[in-house]
Amino acid sequence: MGVLNGSVSEDEYRKKKCEAVRVVKESKDRVDEEWTEQLQGAYEENRKLFWKQMRSMRGDRKKGVPCVRSANGELVWDECKVRDRWCEYFECLLAGNAGSTNGETVVEKCGQ
Repeated sequence: MGVLNGSVSEDEYRKKKCEAVRVVKESKDRVDEEWTEQLQGAYEENRKLFWKQMRSMRGDRKKGVPCVRSANGELVWDECKVRDRWCEYFECLLAGNAGSTNGETVVEKCGQ
């Protein structure tokens, strides 16, 4: 141990770093243990709270990439084009193309 050029020696630094890692690990273990006990109590007493905490642990799940098919059947990924396609589809429905002719459905007339 000692001071080299006004700083802490490597040995002392390593010891302090190991001590910090140990303290942080102990703290995390203690928090995890408390949380586990709280969760166990919630399951036994209030299952709704338990499952709410489980869902929050999973975090947000993405529902997938929003895409639609264009009138000619191609996939459209761009957000603006997807919005335009939905506008086009509903305008087609509202324009009176809702009735079927020759066995054609509304989806086939307006595009999928």
